[in-house]
Amino acid sequence: MTSRPVLLTFSNQLASPALSVCVFEPDSGRMSWIPFANAVDGTEMGVTGACTVDDRVAFVTQGGINILFILDQKKVEILETRMLSRTRDPHDLVYKDGAFYVVSTGTNEIYRLSFDGSKIGEEE
Repeated sequence: MTSRPVLLTFSNQLASPALSVCVFEPDSGRMSWIPFANAVDGTEMGVTGACTVDDRVAFVTQGGINILFILDQKKVEILETRMLSRTRDPHDLVYKDGAFYVVSTGTNEIYRLSFDGSKIGEEE
């Protein structure tokens, strides 16, 4: 039986902020790093939440700035980003019924961001 790849995310990446997401293939032991953090001028950040949205993956980061990223898995290309101005110390991310839900541990709240398939809405 062939194992499915596993997505690994790392938070608090001070030594290597550009390498916060990795795809691990258990059968071969291969690790493919996704250097998406450099999309924000090398700002120190780690990934603290991830979820799938159809054929894409969404990530929420914490660190110097908090951002919600949507990544095309096949092209390993960032499709959309949204700065999270109200969320503090984000720690989890869920997608359900056309919206993202981000856990904001720094404010003890959950923020909802609508998503129409291409554009991420504002934090509510």
